[in-house]
Amino acid sequence: MRIGKDKLIKFIRFNENDCTSLELYLEEMAQKGWMFNSISPIMRFFQFKKCESKKVKFCIDILEECSESTNLSSFNMPNYIEICESTGWKHITNIDNTTDYHYSSSYQIFISDDINTPPIQTDDTLKLEPVSKAIKQRFLTSIITLVFINYLVFKDFVDLENLNWIYLFGVLFSAQCIISAIENFIWLYRAKKSLNEKEPIRYPSLKSLKIRSLFMISLDLILLDCILLLLLPYLNIDYWVYLFILNILKLPYLVIFILSIMLLIEIVRENIVPMDEINK
Repeated sequence: MRIGKDKLIKFIRFNENDCTSLELYLEEMAQKGWMFNSISPIMRFFQFKKCESKKVKFCIDILEECSESTNLSSFNMPNYIEICESTGWKHITNIDNTTDYHYSSSYQIFISDDINTPPIQTDDTLKLEPVSKAIKQRFLTSIITLVFINYLVFKDFVDLENLNWIYLFGVLFSAQCIISAIENFIWLYRAKKSLNEKEPIRYPSLKSLKIRSLFMISLDLILLDCILLLLLPYLNIDYWVYLFILNILKLPYLVIFILSIMLLIEIVRENIVPMDEINK
């Protein structure tokens, strides 16, 4: 969504193992004349400012138990940033990712005008550890949310005759949680296998990030659809207008079906195409 001539806002849904593809996305936007500026801490709205097209390099590092003071954490955040900036990286911002299950992590975003600047984290084992913990933690949170929502949605479910749009949303939400969990754990298994075999870890591609982000946004639209479809019968509107609105509100379901096919194809592609060609 463009705001004025010099400001652009993008809503991007990403996972912990999408840091590499997210770096490529920010670099792509800079080449298109939009420089990353900041990000909202909750809804993941990325803000870009208009700039001259340029080639830059981004680096996103995931850290555990980040803080501004060693009194709160064993990690010294100011020293970490100072060391990174001494090697050619400029710190832009950070994204805190704190849960209620005693696990805290943070995405640190850096930029460099030199595309040949070496990466901040070169040890794949250290790089994978916080990603692995975050994926497992998100899986636990998803399971708890999944059980709670399905209890609310299906507790009075009797048979197919009682099926409505809220039930359909419950099914779609459940499917999304299950597919996401399976995809992440398969990736985690393959990543650990690569480490054991002394091979580089294969991260999701930029194309996969874009498709998955659209997929998640479509699920959000379907939730809004479910609410509107439940309210529609109570609105005092003409019958033909009612049918027209009803058909329009069904479009996101077609979109999510198409995106599901595209995402599945991209996941398969990532596992058969050579890694040096995956982000071309």
